[in-house]
Amino acid sequence: MATGRVARAWCRLVGARRRDDKPDGKLNLTRHASLQLARHRLGQGHPDTVAATRSILDGADRCLKKPIVPITNKKRLPPSGDARDYFSIGTYWWPNPDTADGLPYVRRDGQINPEAMESDTGKVRRLCRDSRLLSLAWVLTGNAHYARHCAALLRTWFIDSDHAMNPHLTYAQSVPGVSEGRSYGIIDTRGFRYLVDSATLILDEGIWTSEDHEQLAAWMGRFLDWLLDSRAGRKERASKNNHGTWYSAQVLSLALFCGRKKLASKLALEARERIDEQIESDGSQPAEFGRSRPLTYCTMNLRAFFEIATAAERTDIDLWMYQAPRGGSLEKAARWLLPYVKHEKGWPKREIIEYKPENYLSLFRRAALHYDAVFEPRRLPFDQQAVGTSEIHILYPD
Repeated sequence: MATGRVARAWCRLVGARRRDDKPDGKLNLTRHASLQLARHRLGQGHPDTVAATRSILDGADRCLKKPIVPITNKKRLPPSGDARDYFSIGTYWWPNPDTADGLPYVRRDGQINPEAMESDTGKVRRLCRDSRLLSLAWVLTGNAHYARHCAALLRTWFIDSDHAMNPHLTYAQSVPGVSEGRSYGIIDTRGFRYLVDSATLILDEGIWTSEDHEQLAAWMGRFLDWLLDSRAGRKERASKNNHGTWYSAQVLSLALFCGRKKLASKLALEARERIDEQIESDGSQPAEFGRSRPLTYCTMNLRAFFEIATAAERTDIDLWMYQAPRGGSLEKAARWLLPYVKHEKGWPKREIIEYKPENYLSLFRRAALHYDAVFEPRRLPFDQQAVGTSEIHILYPD
């Protein structure tokens, strides 16, 4: 396994290879027109917009009251001994009940070990969620307190020399007694696809400066190089299930943010191959269907495809209406899911954890916008209170 010294040397190498990453100031998964419409509707007292804004502000206000927790705040150090190295425990791996020390850990597919969320996984998720809430609160209200706190979060995690995360995931989703780190851990940072949009939304010379933005782009450029060139990154890119799809969603967003347009176009075209490999002509997704949480994984993977299709709009490559050579398409995958979501069709496999479609409202709203109003969350048997306060009314207004 790579030592901390080797990992740091790798970071210096990829950093030296590319110094030209320049953010272009554009959004990848969010649209200025949608935010402008949301602000207009907010001024008119549109019920869903008002409720969604209130929910965002409640969350952002909670963020303001919380201390910033850097990646260096760890209970358990990675094998490198460097607290700035990202370190997490495999999501579905648990202490071995048959050994005194719990080693080696054993896998329980679909069952989340709380240790995973207590490691850097939980911190990164909170970082991405909080920066998203704060940046949207700034856009909706113009209150600089939200933007300043978001800027402080980003500086702590990516610019501060004492606390900034090292741009690699060598020790992600480690398995005690088995592996110091695995390629599967790359999915842990999939939230970075929205984090870079958050940084773009708070661009203001008095809050988050162009210099700050370029430093973030330089960090993301080094991280992008690691994702592209490391053994773990190459393995994840070759994956033909949700791991490969989320890899593409993350890397495409970072490529766009860093201004690497040729790479972004290549990744968008590569997504066509993923559609052909993973989605059958009837819309089913066999690689996800066989999991212990089939409905969850089919929906999760399709959401990743929707994220890719949204970002790919910036490359002028239309994945929304693309049909693969074997007949698969994003629309067919959405229509295949719909009868299960509407309870018109019994799910053939047992979900070991309750399926919560409310976690994927952005998927259904975008399906309604691109394909058919039957996907509109207001028309589906969802928790309508959750629908009414969802960010979809801000990010993807109907």
